[in-house]
Amino acid sequence: MKIKHIFTDMDGILLDSHGALSDTNHWSIYYSELPITLVSARSPLEMSDVVEKLQLSTPQIAFNGNLTFTQNQFGLQILD
Repeated sequence: MKIKHIFTDMDGILLDSHGALSDTNHWSIYYSELPITLVSARSPLEMSDVVEKLQLSTPQIAFNGNLTFTQNQFGLQILD
């Protein structure tokens, strides 16, 4: 089985207990060739710093699955 996409929670998984992105996680994702989707209870605004830092262009999931969006240089694009 080949991994084709990674979906990850933010708090306690991607981010540490202080809400910071570790260098190890940052560079592991940055150099990964896999698409990454953050799945969180947070709002898109609360997720935007991490999405920008990781340069994620894939759809992201906010509000416990109630909003799917992408983020680019023009802002947020609501997908669903």
